[in-house]
Amino acid sequence: MKWIDKMLAPGKKKSVRDWMVIAVICGLLLLIVFFPVGKRSEKNENVFLNTVTETGENASSLTDEKRLKELLEKIDKIGSVEVMITYGKESGFYETNQAEIAGIVVICRKECDSESVLLIHEVIQALFPVSAHKIKVVKGISS
Repeated sequence: MKWIDKMLAPGKKKSVRDWMVIAVICGLLLLIVFFPVGKRSEKNENVFLNTVTETGENASSLTDEKRLKELLEKIDKIGSVEVMITYGKESGFYETNQAEIAGIVVICRKECDSESVLLIHEVIQALFPVSAHKIKVVKGISS
């Protein structure tokens, strides 16, 4: 500890060795502060579409999309719809193979009034663990 006292003593001219020690200590502190430890992930970076089958359809969400489409089309006042579900990796301390839903888009083929949109939101939130801001219902081109 005497060398620290000598280095910090006021009025003492610092040698090249003293400056080298100070530079090494500062470098180590910068490495500790800015060196990433562990896995950093942001939700927007982790959004991905799951494996695509040979027909070009999303393998894991295909059944969910089909089932949701069929269910919504059976509900009165909704009519024909198209559904797309995107997934993002689950973030957390424990890695799992499950993916969380990044977003759901529903395209209505006929006029969607506010009652229909609210009903679609309620159905999706009842079936999937997704918040309302990740659900978008839009009016499509009528065929």
